[in-house]
Amino acid sequence: MSGYSSLKCKTACEAGTYGPDCNETCGSCARGQDSCNTTSGHCPGDPRCMPGYSGLKCKRCDAGFWGADCEQKCGECYNNVTCNRTSGDCPVRDENPRCKAGFLGSHCRQTCSPGTWGQNCKLTCSLNCLNGPTGCDVRNGACIGGCTDGHEGRFCTLVNYNYTGVVIGCVAVVVAVVIVVIVLMYTRRCHGNKSGGTSERSDPVHVQNRESSNQGREARISTPVDSNPYESVYENEYDKIRFSCNDTEASYTVVT
Repeated sequence: MSGYSSLKCKTACEAGTYGPDCNETCGSCARGQDSCNTTSGHCPGDPRCMPGYSGLKCKRCDAGFWGADCEQKCGECYNNVTCNRTSGDCPVRDENPRCKAGFLGSHCRQTCSPGTWGQNCKLTCSLNCLNGPTGCDVRNGACIGGCTDGHEGRFCTLVNYNYTGVVIGCVAVVVAVVIVVIVLMYTRRCHGNKSGGTSERSDPVHVQNRESSNQGREARISTPVDSNPYESVYENEYDKIRFSCNDTEASYTVVT
């Protein structure tokens, strides 16, 4: 019979035991383990159980709960380990931290102060968060609500380039540089001709002498000698070109 022992069931269970043949041990009753009912094992009184225990028999709290009647839920303990069933403190094991990233305190319920995040709240939120440096998630540092203009990514640290505008700008710069180089080359050439005297090709005397020599070459073309017949033709055509320069540009004309 429950609550009794011995073959004749005439001996009541000793304090702290209950059940058939007194084989069960009483739970953590608030008034002491010896106070439980020897028949049912129920703990009397209110509060019924010690912190960390619950139920009529004041059995140990399930994992993740603590306190009187196990009504309190454990905080954000590192790696989801269960807290102390009596005090609710998250344990510190080996070199692991007490709390998950973003939380502090013995119960790991206190969140990081605004502007900080991560393990032990040692990291600082990005200044490029749309909601300012306090607008990031305490767990992972992600900007809440997006990024300011020109930035992207979880931490808003990546620059958001407008690639179309960059390409157009680069092309415009290259074209401008080419134009400037061309203008400088022709301007320098023109100024060099002016400072070094009149070009031989633009001097009428030299042109006349060259025309005379060209006539001699034309006469030699008809003679059967080993020479390039196109050379004299090229030179004759080149003699017809007249170059002229001013302060800003260089030009040429073909004399017919």
